[in-house]
Amino acid sequence: MYKNSRKLLIYKRFFDISIIVFFHIMFFPIVILFWICIPLLIWIGDYGPVFYYQMRVGKHGELFKVFKFRTMSVQNEEDSVNASVFTLPDDVRVTSIGKILRTFRLDEVPQLFNILRGEMSFVGPRPQPKETLDYYRSKGWGGLIDIRLRVLPGIAGLAQSKGVFKKGESLTEGPNKFRYDALYVTNQNLFFDIVLLFKCTILVIARRL
Repeated sequence: MYKNSRKLLIYKRFFDISIIVFFHIMFFPIVILFWICIPLLIWIGDYGPVFYYQMRVGKHGELFKVFKFRTMSVQNEEDSVNASVFTLPDDVRVTSIGKILRTFRLDEVPQLFNILRGEMSFVGPRPQPKETLDYYRSKGWGGLIDIRLRVLPGIAGLAQSKGVFKKGESLTEGPNKFRYDALYVTNQNLFFDIVLLFKCTILVIARRL
């Protein structure tokens, strides 16, 4: 059964902020180099913007901007701002530095801003474009979608830990993600979040996600 207690909401917020503060303190020199070098390398590539955003559906169906490091050429990123665009590993639109960022999911690091703004959490269902959710609603999956929208979307989730959230996959595989998302929502707790975050981190390092 879905739990939406005040205690749960407080722990989630404390969990998210604690992780950000801990890593920025413990690895301060590395973090500073990361926030300086990565944006600089992206900008040097084609003198375009460092960040870009895409509109996603958040908790209770509210739209918000998901921030990412730009990994594609300027024109291609502009075309994908409000679209659900999947890219393949050898996509020629992806820049050189973009390939590295995508391999290790470092392009999603700016979503820390979304977490600080209270729009996302470290652990939760991945935020989807409105067009994608509308498509699945038309196919009869509205019930599972409503469940996943009860919580903040996250960077890592149960679907990702199972290795089923891969770029370029067919739309017909989407319902599998929604089932995992619903399972997470109905069973979320601190231990579960820690396990999922750890598993997703291992998968990214192993380049399996």
